[in-house]
Amino acid sequence: GGVAAEVGVYRGWFSEKNLRRWTGRYYMIDAWAFRPGDPGDKNFRDNRANDHNYNNAKQRTAFASDRRELIRNLSQSAAARFEDGFFDWV
Repeated sequence: GGVAAEVGVYRGWFSEKNLRRWTGRYYMIDAWAFRPGDPGDKNFRDNRANDHNYNNAKQRTAFASDRRELIRNLSQSAAARFEDGFFDWV
């Protein structure tokens, strides 16, 4: 059990590995959108590329859909949804 979060999911490869071992609730947090002012690494202007990466992560972790949640938001905004100490690990 427990609750975990991953910030910066991209296509969900690490999420898949974690979800195959971790049996608790898992929050996958990523903007999956262009972030003006951020470096170019995985920061795509093309919405189709961002949607593709989001859907890839969603499909890759579909086997755990009952205990994972994808949050499509910037990390600071997503963090505001949770109280301090909510996660067992990030």
